[in-house]
Amino acid sequence: MNLSSREVFDLADRCFAATGFAAGSAGAYAKAVWWTEAYRGTGLTTLHGLLDDLPDLERTAVTLEDRESMVAAVDGGGQPALLSAPPTLDLCCARADRRGFGVAHARAAAGRTAPTLGHVAYRAAKRGFVAVVLYWDGEAGGAVVGTPDQPHPLLAERDLDAAPASYARLLAAVDAGLDHGDGPLTQAVFTRTGDHRHPTADERLVGRLLERSTEPAASRPDETGFVTLCIDPGHPRYPDRLEVLVERFVDESASRFTSVYRPAAVQERAETLLREGVEVDREVWRDVFDCSSGILAPPFEGSHQGAGFDINE
Repeated sequence: MNLSSREVFDLADRCFAATGFAAGSAGAYAKAVWWTEAYRGTGLTTLHGLLDDLPDLERTAVTLEDRESMVAAVDGGGQPALLSAPPTLDLCCARADRRGFGVAHARAAAGRTAPTLGHVAYRAAKRGFVAVVLYWDGEAGGAVVGTPDQPHPLLAERDLDAAPASYARLLAAVDAGLDHGDGPLTQAVFTRTGDHRHPTADERLVGRLLERSTEPAASRPDETGFVTLCIDPGHPRYPDRLEVLVERFVDESASRFTSVYRPAAVQERAETLLREGVEVDREVWRDVFDCSSGILAPPFEGSHQGAGFDINE
């Protein structure tokens, strides 16, 4: 059976609202489900796999653990990554807007909601940031790279049977301790002697990050979750060519990625979805519909708040 693309969002939104999430949070999670359906064709399937757990999820389990260190730490409270994604993105973007560069690590059980993490890179790119999202759920990992473009961001995804090398190295650097600048990150994690391909430290940082985001780590990290990195290409500290560097990497290394979503192709797919709708398994639709029909209460004061921390960096 087919649903309109709007119905996918509405169903997901009502599901989260029916199981007790505030309207702002429900809408944020529903957007991620809609993106996953539109881009990967698995949004409602991912939501369907979460239905049994929704009533038991802690609404306030996600907390900001450390905002002072160079890599901000978000404790997902053992919840699926989908719940940690909106506040982690807001935190990362706030840092990038102020400093030009923001990194946040969220401890979370990526698991069944890992496919939705591409939406984090998508939203960051829509806000004008170059973004890299790295994740590891204990069994599989992946990376999503995003850069601003029109009419849609340029996105590239890499699915791995291991953690991305960049994810493992970032966590190792955090465990070793980093100061408030990103110099130690550049030197200790991503640069290497004799790397003359990029003329500045910032470009070497991004270049090595991109390369290692598509490579499997040599060992399994102990912590599951995801890392979000946002860079403001228009910030005074960065050269104008930083965004071009990312786009060139995606173009020249397309074979490294599982999927590349180019703006023109995404626009064509969006128009097709509007005309033809989204094909959905009838049993999946029935279960999601039954969940979405059980809205528990009308909106209450504060229910339209966002799904993130109160961040004012």
